[in-house]
Amino acid sequence: MGRRTQLMRQPPKYCHGYIDCRGKPRWYLRRAGHKQVPLPGLPWSPDFMAAYEAAMAGQKIELGKSRIKPGSVSDLITIYYQTAAFIQLSDATRQTYRGILERFRADYGDHPVARLEEQHITALLDKKAATPAAANNLRRMLRAILKLAKKRKMIRVNPMTEVEPIRYKVKGFKDWPDAEIKLFTDCYAIGTRERLAFELLLCAAPRRSDAVRLGPGHIVGGRLVYRQKKTGAEIDIPLLPQLEAAIAAMPSLAKQAVFLETQFGEAFTETGFYNWFTEKARKAGVPKGRSPHGLRKACCRRLAEAGCSAHEIMSVSGHETLKEVAFVTHRAANLLALEVQSRHPAAERCRVDRRLSAMRSRTPMWSWCQFKPQRLTFSARKRLSTLSAAKVDGRFRRRKNRTEPMSFRFSPQTAQLIRRLADAENASYVEIVGQAFALLDRVKKGEKL
Repeated sequence: MGRRTQLMRQPPKYCHGYIDCRGKPRWYLRRAGHKQVPLPGLPWSPDFMAAYEAAMAGQKIELGKSRIKPGSVSDLITIYYQTAAFIQLSDATRQTYRGILERFRADYGDHPVARLEEQHITALLDKKAATPAAANNLRRMLRAILKLAKKRKMIRVNPMTEVEPIRYKVKGFKDWPDAEIKLFTDCYAIGTRERLAFELLLCAAPRRSDAVRLGPGHIVGGRLVYRQKKTGAEIDIPLLPQLEAAIAAMPSLAKQAVFLETQFGEAFTETGFYNWFTEKARKAGVPKGRSPHGLRKACCRRLAEAGCSAHEIMSVSGHETLKEVAFVTHRAANLLALEVQSRHPAAERCRVDRRLSAMRSRTPMWSWCQFKPQRLTFSARKRLSTLSAAKVDGRFRRRKNRTEPMSFRFSPQTAQLIRRLADAENASYVEIVGQAFALLDRVKKGEKL
C-alpha cells in the first residue's frame, strides 16, 4: 500500500480515501458498528454518491456479532451493553464499566455462562486480593451481568448470591488541613489562575469534571447555578466573598466560556486539570498526596464545623446520601469528641462516642451544631437542675444480669434548654453539655436533684 494522501478537503461524512501502491484512489465508508464498504470512483461523482447512499441506508451490525457464541460470556456482555440500565449511565461510568467487562471478556469471553459457578468467581477474586478495590469492582460488574443472565434464562441459579466483597480500609482522597490551605494562598495571590482554581474548589466544592466546565454563564443573580456531570444533581449556591473576589480580580473572564483555561486559551480536560493543579500545589509546598478532590472534602468539613446540617452540606456538594456526607465530615465530629472528653471525664464514662454518632451522621434533630442562640434568664440553670429521667431518651441492654446504660441522648426539650442556657451563661455548648452529662449521671444513679 502506498502513502496515504488527502484526495479532497471535504469528502462526504464517514468517507476515507488513499492512493494505493499502483496509484489508484480507493475510498471506503467507515462507520462504527458497520461493515467497511468500498465506494467506486471519486467523491461526489454519480456512481460514488449512489453507492454512498446505499451504504448509509444499510442496517447497523452488532459489534462482534459474527464472532460471538450464543450463551457465552461475550454474548451476555453484548446484551448488557444494550440494556437500559447501562445506556442510562453517564458517559464516564459507562466507560469505566466497559473497561472492566472488556478485560474480563478478553480472558473468558468464549466460556459458556451456564458453567460459571461460585467457586470459579471466588478464585478470580482471590487472584486480585492484592488490589481489593479492583476485585470488588469486578464483583460488582459480574453481579450485574449475571443478574441479567438469570432474567434472560441463560442460567438457572445466580452464582453471585453468596460471593462477599473483599473488606478493606478505604483511604480515599486526603483532606487539606488549614495549614496547607494557607501554604497555597500565600504562594498564589488573588488574580492568578491558580488562586481562582483554588477558590473555586474550596468555596463551591465541585468535582474536577464540573470545575473544568464552570464559567461566567453559570453565575445567575450572584449565585452559582449548574448541573453536576456525574450525578445530574442541580446545584444552586451563593458566591462566597473569596470566590467572588478571585473572579473579580480577572476581568478577562468575561470573554471566556469557562473560568479555567490552559495557556493556549482552551478548556482543561479533567486529567489535564488534575495534573496541572497538583503540580502547582507541589510548587507551593503542599505535601504529596493532596489533590483537587481534597479541597472538595475540605469545603464539606468547614461547612460541618460552621454548624451546617447534613442537608445543607448536600445542597453544596451534591452528595446523594447522608452516609457520603458523614464520610467527609467525620473529622469535625472526632475533634468535638476529643474536646468534650478532655474537659469532662464524666462525659467519657457516659460513652460520648455513642452520643456523637448522631453528629457524625449529621442528623439535624440531635446534631449539636444545629443549636442557635436564644435569649433566656439565669433561671434556666434552675430548670436544668430539675432534670428528670423522663427527659432522657435512653437505650438499655442486659449485661451480667443487670441493666446498664448503653447510650442515651437528650430529648428535644432538654436540647432546647441546653442551648438557651449556653447563650445565657455566655459559655460554649460543649461546657453546658458536659454539665448536663454530669446531671444525667446523677439521675441514672437514682439521686434526687
